[in-house]
Amino acid sequence: MAITVTDNMRGAFLMMGAMAAFVVNDTILKAVGLNMPLPQLLAIRGALTTLVLALVAWRSGIFQLRIPRRDRGLILLRTICEVAAAYFFISSLLR
Repeated sequence: MAITVTDNMRGAFLMMGAMAAFVVNDTILKAVGLNMPLPQLLAIRGALTTLVLALVAWRSGIFQLRIPRRDRGLILLRTICEVAAAYFFISSLLR
């Protein structure tokens, strides 16, 4: 008897994996953050996250997309907001 994996089931499994990754990330940050300065922690976390996302983007063919010039400013603004959010989240996690 074969089990058919529907799009809803695939989505649920991906969501469970994402939530598990958040828990693992928070746990590692709390353990390592006690002995490491916040800027260094942010740099290492950012580098590892960039590497993983770049691999996923490369495998899915996203790098072949051309970003319109009018969207580049919005992407830069979003990047700045993401960096600020990561800084505030991790600094609050370590308190």
